[in-house]
Amino acid sequence: MLTRPTNSVKSFVRVKIREHVRITQGEVEMDDLIKPFRVALEALDRIGAERVFQQALMRMSPIQAVEQVVVPALEQVGTA
Repeated sequence: MLTRPTNSVKSFVRVKIREHVRITQGEVEMDDLIKPFRVALEALDRIGAERVFQQALMRMSPIQAVEQVVVPALEQVGTA
């Protein structure tokens, strides 16, 4: 049975997401978005997942963000 994460868990996840989302010459690298998105999903952190998805949307179209961030993250969850 899954329980809702505590505030300390949410804070930890948000810090880790910020650490993993690196900005390189003004552009977000897609590989750096997959892991933080997956971590946010696993922690049931809707706000964190949305932040990462918004980072992806700043660089690409919604369908590209789904194909290049959401799908790989879900595949990683499925293989874990």
